[in-house]
Amino acid sequence: MKRVRAIASILVSILSVSAFAANISSEEAAKQAEFKKAYNNIDKAERMKALDLLDGCIHPSSLQILATVAQADRDDEVKKQAFSNLAQAPAHDMSVAKMLVMIFQSIKPVEIDERLAYAQLMTSSQFKYPIVEALADWGSKQRYPERFTGVRQPGQNVDPNIAIDKQRAQYKAFLNIFNNLTNAGLKAVDRNSPSDVRKWWEQNAAKVAAADKELLDKYRAEDEAKRDNTNPLVPKKGEKEEKKADK
Repeated sequence: MKRVRAIASILVSILSVSAFAANISSEEAAKQAEFKKAYNNIDKAERMKALDLLDGCIHPSSLQILATVAQADRDDEVKKQAFSNLAQAPAHDMSVAKMLVMIFQSIKPVEIDERLAYAQLMTSSQFKYPIVEALADWGSKQRYPERFTGVRQPGQNVDPNIAIDKQRAQYKAFLNIFNNLTNAGLKAVDRNSPSDVRKWWEQNAAKVAAADKELLDKYRAEDEAKRDNTNPLVPKKGEKEEKKADK
């Protein structure tokens, strides 16, 4: 019963999102309707399958639906699938990247393995600045401790290097994700290595911003061209040339 109520609560949130969807195509609105019917299921596998119904959707309301599921579903697998789908969704501005970062940052900092999994998933988003900024901030606060080489105290039965090696492995996993995303080429050398992430970001933030702006300008031009082509009041290219010839 609790699971049914939880799903119903999520559906109410989804309905509130789509109810105010303006300028949405009839095709995408139909996909949203299909999704709502399919998602209303206590079976985890069926809810995961329902997410595929939103593939290719680009309206902000569709993206917000994915974000809602990624935050609110009771099953981690469904949440991660929704997050992954959101990261791969077509994006013409930074709104998707910002949604991803908001969800990523809602994960407790102590849940490092979970954050690593979400960090990997969100690297597929087209716009990078908000994502790299968030990862640089998180990575610079992690630890890469030196291994313990001293003599254990009497009664110290647990090898301290077990916990230390886990921290070192987690930081290396983070660096692998960060380097693949940014081509930063950073290495885990000593306990000061996390500060290198912040230094790299301070030196390269402007480049990442410039790349995102170039992508944003490209999509804006494409979107304006599409709007002009569908607007009967805007002369098409051939019509413009004919009018010039008449003059």
